[in-house]
Amino acid sequence: MSLISSLSLFLSRLGIITAMVIDPLRAWLLVGTNRGVLTLWDLRFMIAIKSWVHPSKSRISRLVVHPEPHHPSRGGKVIIASGKNEVSVWDLENEECREVFCVRNADEKKALSFDAFKATEPLSGSDLLRNSFTSSDSNVSADQSVRAVIFPADCEYMITGGADRKIRYWDISRLEISYVISGHDAQDPPPKYA
Repeated sequence: MSLISSLSLFLSRLGIITAMVIDPLRAWLLVGTNRGVLTLWDLRFMIAIKSWVHPSKSRISRLVVHPEPHHPSRGGKVIIASGKNEVSVWDLENEECREVFCVRNADEKKALSFDAFKATEPLSGSDLLRNSFTSSDSNVSADQSVRAVIFPADCEYMITGGADRKIRYWDISRLEISYVISGHDAQDPPPKYA
């Protein structure tokens, strides 16, 4: 079965493809869908290796290979934009979330729990169809999601742009000094970065 026909089958079962990224060595392809499903493909053998669901269960807006300064050819980490103004870094080999970057209002008391960022198995058959028409999380999160991510190699910062019309600078080594480059309204309280 060719990669095109495999992707078509994948598309019909797990959602509409909304983001893709290929590693620098062109050995694997990661595909994300509007239902929050991620599938890792081995391009050498043209097979799907594994699929999992992002914890937000919402549209995967953007996928970027994480630049690892000491091992640029590995490409074992991916930055995933999904959920409410959240960007997470995932280890593909272990399907584990390593870091989460998010914006919270200054008055929000509830902290984001890192334990909530666990990969889950995709639903199948009628459960998948039933869930896709009853889930309200995916609609809410898509309106406040990150749509663009830049993480230059050998840099300690990331820049994101979102549906909230804000461009943010994230200082990876000192998150507390991160800020909004463009789009911050003067009447809004300053956000907290975590």
